[in-house]
Amino acid sequence: MVRAKVEYAFLLIKRTFGYRKTVYRGIAKNLHRLHVLFFSANLLMCARSGGWRPV
Repeated sequence: MVRAKVEYAFLLIKRTFGYRKTVYRGIAKNLHRLHVLFFSANLLMCARSGGWRPV
């Protein structure tokens, strides 16, 4: 299911990276922070699945 994969990324961002509440710094800064968090979550999921190996 697509929904389960998307919700797992939000779970990682909330639990692993501790992003529970938005700090009001401006829309651009919050959007940038979310992009970095989702990129990090994608890397973590890829590393856990064995598809990515750090050099």
